[in-house]
Amino acid sequence: MRVVLKLGLKLNLWKPIGHNAILGNPCNWFKASLDYGLKEKIELSTRWEVWQINQKGTYVGSLTPLQQQYEIGVVFSPHAVLSKLRTGDFGISYPRHPK
Repeated sequence: MRVVLKLGLKLNLWKPIGHNAILGNPCNWFKASLDYGLKEKIELSTRWEVWQINQKGTYVGSLTPLQQQYEIGVVFSPHAVLSKLRTGDFGISYPRHPK
């Protein structure tokens, strides 16, 4: 999950408590549906891209079972992050991969 931290601070949704050079594993893999953000709401997508931090994305089409476990690589709004922390759901419509 990625978020613009400064915006959350400006909105008083969280407060700074210190500094950490690296949070999480910088080798994590991310995924993104190429069907996200279209006018038409797509519930199931077979158009996916995967990547690691500071690397170019690779179009893979359908995700493998391992790739389905990757984090969604969209930059979320601070409100969506709070929703995920409180409810386990981002509160947005994001395509899923067919089972």
